[in-house]
Amino acid sequence: MGLHFACKPPTVKDGVLLPVTARPERLVGTLLDLPIEGMTCASCALRIERALTAVPGVVSVEVNLATDSAHLRLEAKAPPSAALRAAVEQAGYTVPARSIELEVSEMTCASCVSRVERALQAVPGVGAACLLYTSPSPRD
Repeated sequence: MGLHFACKPPTVKDGVLLPVTARPERLVGTLLDLPIEGMTCASCALRIERALTAVPGVVSVEVNLATDSAHLRLEAKAPPSAALRAAVEQAGYTVPARSIELEVSEMTCASCVSRVERALQAVPGVGAACLLYTSPSPRD
């Protein structure tokens, strides 16, 4: 799936094509790929698309039956991931939890851990973030 931006139509003045200018207000937002389980047909995909489109903050939705996922374009102030999950579940499908393990370097204290956890939890689609800080080992 490509990223599409809304642009003004080309302008012709005195027979000369003027440059196209993007409308910045349409470029702001977040893209999110949401995994979906339980779809078996195009009707399922349409049901999920309608459910997610009804969530405030969702600009557009494309559900792909072949990849079992929904590609969402969200407003700059994205809806909470719990609202997206609830919409899918109310439609009769599930959003599987996925776990990703990241190695974060340069943390020096518990305050760093809290700051990184808050930053990760602010990312659309992240339900929880849990960091384990181990103090640096003494160098030989």
